[in-house]
Amino acid sequence: MATLAVLLGSGLLYPPSVLAQSAAGLVEDFQVWTRLTLRGRFEGSSTRWGFEIENRLRNGAREQRQLLVRPYVGLTVSDKFTINLGFANFFTWPTQGNNISVETRLFQDFIYAFRVDNLTIGQRIRLEERWIEGASAVSLRARYRLQLQHPLDVEKRWLVNVSDELFYNLNTPTNGPVGGFEQNRAIFSIIHKLNPQLSLEVGYQGNFNNRPAPRADQFDHDLLVYFTYDFDGR
Repeated sequence: MATLAVLLGSGLLYPPSVLAQSAAGLVEDFQVWTRLTLRGRFEGSSTRWGFEIENRLRNGAREQRQLLVRPYVGLTVSDKFTINLGFANFFTWPTQGNNISVETRLFQDFIYAFRVDNLTIGQRIRLEERWIEGASAVSLRARYRLQLQHPLDVEKRWLVNVSDELFYNLNTPTNGPVGGFEQNRAIFSIIHKLNPQLSLEVGYQGNFNNRPAPRADQFDHDLLVYFTYDFDGR
C-alpha cells in the first residue's frame, strides 16, 4: 500500500499546483499510440536485444503525429537489475506544412524490478541525449517511471499494469526544450499473454505536457495498443 501511495502521489493524481497553473489554457486531445516490440537474446549470451516501432496519431486520431524506431541492447547485471543501451529516431509531422522533423536520441535505462508476493514493482531511470533539428546543442532529459503489475489469474496470462512516469529537462538549448518539468504520463492497462511469446497490451494513458508560455499546456488522452513478441518466451 505504501508503494501505491507513492505512485499516486507522484503523478496519477497530478500535482494540484501543476493543474491550477494550466487549467485556464489547457488543450486536450485524443490520440492513438500503437507499438510492435520484438525481443530476444544473443546466442550464447545473457545479453538481450530489443526493437520497437511505434506510431502515434493525434487530433482525435485523424492525423499522423509521430513515427519512431528504437533498437536497444539489454545487459543483465543481476536478477533484479538491468541496463538498456540504445538509440531512437523520431519522425514528427508538423501541424502545418509538409516538412517532417527528425530527432535522434541516445538513451540509457537503469531498471530495478522485484516481486512482493504476486506484485511486481519496477523502477526505471532513463537518461536521454537528444539531437533536435534547429536546437543549438544536445538536449538532455531524465525520466523516472514507477510501475506495478499484478496477475489476474493463476496462469498469469492476464495482468493489470499501472505506471507513472515523470520527464525533466536538464538544460535549455536555444530553439530546444526548456529546462525543468516537461511531462507526466500515467498508464492503466491490461496485458494478455496470447501465447508464451506473444502478448497484447491495451490501455489508457493520461499525458500532461507542460508547455512554455505563451503556448497552452496540453493533456492527451491516449489509447494504447501494444504488441510484444519475445523469442525467449518470457
